[in-house]
Amino acid sequence: MNYRDNILLAFSAIRANMLRTSLTFSIIAFGIMALVGILTAVDSLKSSIYSNFSTLGSNTFTIRQSGMNMRRHGGGMQEKPGPVITYEQAKQFKERFHFPAKVSVATIASMAATVKYNSEKTNPNIQVWGIDDNYLSVTGYEIQTGRAFSLQEVKEGSNVILLGKDIVSLIF
Repeated sequence: MNYRDNILLAFSAIRANMLRTSLTFSIIAFGIMALVGILTAVDSLKSSIYSNFSTLGSNTFTIRQSGMNMRRHGGGMQEKPGPVITYEQAKQFKERFHFPAKVSVATIASMAATVKYNSEKTNPNIQVWGIDDNYLSVTGYEIQTGRAFSLQEVKEGSNVILLGKDIVSLIF
């Protein structure tokens, strides 16, 4: 048998078993489609994770009180809160940290605040943070309008505020 006879025999077998051929073709096409879909989903997840963590930088770490809003044990057991980190302790750490890096001190002042301006106000679900002059650069946040806090404003405890764009659009 030569190549031409083999090809003719193959086409006649395909024509004779049309249902089997179409099912096989459909299974192969669906498998390739599923593989491409899975690879695309994995690549998009990987890209999303990389972009979210890229703002943190390679030398970023956070020191916080243990047991605060985190569950580390199974079975619904809550972890016992560790000792409170005071503002003075955080300030001392910032002053003693002498590596080529930026250090920021921040705290959550309220998890359920209401922002009010004239007759406009928000729902009582606004987070209020106390931050220092390095917080924005350490966390990777960018200011759309205005400027960050200066070191002098932080030292003096000036009455200044940074508002998120959602609050600005609600209130103003």
